[in-house]
Amino acid sequence: MEKVNEEKGKMTLGEYYKSLKDPQTELIEKLCKATISTDVTVRRWIAGTHTPPPIKQKIISKIIGRSMHELFPAKHIPEKMEE
Repeated sequence: MEKVNEEKGKMTLGEYYKSLKDPQTELIEKLCKATISTDVTVRRWIAGTHTPPPIKQKIISKIIGRSMHELFPAKHIPEKMEE
């Protein structure tokens, strides 16, 4: 079972994906296009088995409207990337 973020209202990329109703595939397509990545790669980010590079985390963060630290809590992200 996936661990839920303890801070109220915060969620990882995988948790955000699971919270979507339909169609989840639109998010995958949007992230693929914006980050110039394959759907397999994006699905790995969502599953948490891989972490995108900071520049792609920033793009994903802007699309979803949540901070990089929230979506990708396991990796250290330089503060200046958040700007």
